[in-house]
Amino acid sequence: MSNQLKIPAKKPGWFCGTCGEEEVFHDAQVRWCRDTQEWEVVAVLDDHWCEACASAGKEGETVFGELEDQQEMPA
Repeated sequence: MSNQLKIPAKKPGWFCGTCGEEEVFHDAQVRWCRDTQEWEVVAVLDDHWCEACASAGKEGETVFGELEDQQEMPA
């Protein structure tokens, strides 16, 4: 049995201004890197949406702010 407490820690992140969920997506320009065999982000564009509540664009603004996250701390 673990003697650890879950204490909320705040850290900044993106969330939906309509529903508060973190399922926020932005469109982006990417290019393929032959060396790493991965997509590289070239630019993050203006269009954004929330997968949780389907709000998009100006009607459902995304917000950058403090989010509560559960971290395990020794008891």
